[in-house]
This record gives sequence, C-alpha cells and structure tokens, in this order.
Amino acid sequence: MAHDPSRPWTALYEPGVEPELSEIDEAFGEIWNSAAAQSPGRPALAVDNRSVRYSELDALVSRVAASLARDAAGPRERVLVGLPPGLHFVAAALAAWRAGAELVPVD
Repeated sequence: MAHDPSRPWTALYEPGVEPELSEIDEAFGEIWNSAAAQSPGRPALAVDNRSVRYSELDALVSRVAASLARDAAGPRERVLVGLPPGLHFVAAALAAWRAGAELVPVD
C-alpha cells in the first residue's frame, strides 16, 4: 500500500482496527525520506539548545544504520538503546526503523 501524501499518516488508523506495521513503516519512511530530500537545510530537530538540519540527522542515521547492519540487526531484531533523550537517541531510533529492527529503550 503506497502512502498518499495528501492523507496524514494518522489516517492509517481506524477505530478498533489495528493497522499493519508495514503500512505504518512505509508511510513513515516516505514522509521522512521526502522531508529529508526536499528540505535538507531545514531544521529537523531542536535538541540540546541547537537545531539539527535534516541533512545532518539523515547522515547520522545512515551511519548508525550501517553500524546496525554490520552487527546483523535487521528486520524483527531487537535493538537495545541505553541513551538519554536527545539527538543520539533520536538517531538510534530512526536507524533501528531504517534497519527494520525493533527499538527497545533501556535505562
């Protein structure tokens, strides 16, 4: 199912019907990739008193995703992340999604 950009990703939800995770992943992926490609110089995240551009965040996510792939973290694998909220946690979460893995935040 291709995501319709004119339809918000929340439209995938219907009361009482659990959406397929693949539909959510596909919609999120298209939204993220589109935003990163169309607006690489725009702020993607404001954290730790600084603004991070889409191009910077996407580059960091790509590096972390490549590292996960080298460690064999792929679809349906769990990735434990013990980072405080911030840029690196967001990058790890996005990288896990990109790898198809499940993020498990730990204290």
